[in-house]
Amino acid sequence: MARRPLELQSLKWPFVGLAVLLALSAVWQWKKDTPFLRQLGMLRYGLVATLFMIMSGVLVKMALRLTFNIKYILVIPNILNI
Repeated sequence: MARRPLELQSLKWPFVGLAVLLALSAVWQWKKDTPFLRQLGMLRYGLVATLFMIMSGVLVKMALRLTFNIKYILVIPNILNI
């Protein structure tokens, strides 16, 4: 049985993950001394940021649905439709 060669699509994900980690560390260095982060703490700040991003994503999805008639943003067959 012959092995399939590695596809370029599958090779990009480790680099995407590394780019996300680098971006998060840059944001951390930029934001770590702000009074808002010091007041809330890292855990609460992360929770607030995550909930805000989810809320913003819902608004973006609603706008895309109403303007361009886009039904799903992310589709994983037989598992997930967002």
